[in-house]
Amino acid sequence: MKNTSTHYGAVSRLLHWLIALMIISLMIVGSYMEGLPDDHAQRGMIYGLHKATGALVLLLVVVRVAWLAFSPAPALPDAIAPRDRKLATAVKHLMYMLMLAVPLSGVLMSNFFGSPINIYGLFELPLLTPENKELAGLFHTIHGISVQILFVCVVLHIAGVIKHRRSGNPEEDVLPRMYK
Repeated sequence: MKNTSTHYGAVSRLLHWLIALMIISLMIVGSYMEGLPDDHAQRGMIYGLHKATGALVLLLVVVRVAWLAFSPAPALPDAIAPRDRKLATAVKHLMYMLMLAVPLSGVLMSNFFGSPINIYGLFELPLLTPENKELAGLFHTIHGISVQILFVCVVLHIAGVIKHRRSGNPEEDVLPRMYK
């Protein structure tokens, strides 16, 4: 259940893959949403699901960070070059910051637009701020830029995993740590 010195435990693996799937889905849906006309029949439903899923991602990332405090991630294998370790660490830290910043900026954007977030029809997140279109616009910009940077980080993360999987040195292969 907990992480070991060489592998991620079941909780970490579940959170990793669930958050990854949700973030990639949100990026695809978010990109689709940008082109929707205001009068699109499904616009409200799509935005609502996007916001609810983003809020859920925020909660899951907080859980994941808390779990890492309880069950630290295994160190990278010694076979990985120091330069690659530094890059992997930098990308990982930036990804965690962005996995918090993107949904948080989305929640704040919705709040400042005066648009509550309905969580899958179960309950509604209360509005925490008075409506302010200027601040809503600012958080819209922050949200969009943060998503773009997160996308680059996701690509770098996947590219690094592929690089080390195909390096020819099985000791560099970090992927099995996340599925065994």
